Amino acid sequence: MNVQKNETDHLEIGHRTSAANSAPAAPDFLCQLLAAREERALVQKNILSSSSGGCLVQITVNVPGCPKRIENDEAVVQIAEAFFLRGANVRETVRVSLVNGAGVALLLFFPSLDPIAAKKTGIDVESTPLWGRALDIDVIARNGILTRKDVSLPARRCILCENEAKICARERRHDIGELRDAVRRMLTCAQVEI
Repeated sequence: MNVQKNETDHLEIGHRTSAANSAPAAPDFLCQLLAAREERALVQKNILSSSSGGCLVQITVNVPGCPKRIENDEAVVQIAEAFFLRGANVRETVRVSLVNGAGVALLLFFPSLDPIAAKKTGIDVESTPLWGRALDIDVIARNGILTRKDVSLPARRCILCENEAKICARERRHDIGELRDAVRRMLTCAQVEI
């Protein structure tokens, strides 16, 4: 793992992997994915424990299948950050970029932002036409992760068929290649739109 400050004095943590890299063999990949998710959870916990209030916003690209990196993922996460900050009209106090076997995650901590307001802003960004649906913006407060239900919204829709996304994923209704291609197209749209 490397830990370094980038040019904007924000912390970057993680194992750099190429978005174009192919996935390792299944057992190796699963171990790497689980370790990467544990690393992300530990960073989240450490950030949240540094304050008695506020919320943590995690911006990721929802990449189906393996590997969890995809072309332009980091650039689109940065675009989503700009949209989120503009929508929330706040500045973060902690910014951690984490790139590992679980993909790209940008963690933003806001000590005074209301978690419900943050969730609504995240949903607005996720609802950006053409590319927002490729994003996963989680809001984590001291009492856990806020859901769309917490802000009286229905579950997310599948990017291919408009059914509930979790059901399609659980039942494996779509080919992973088709899903990845749809995400690639969305990420390309994000870069073109900006």
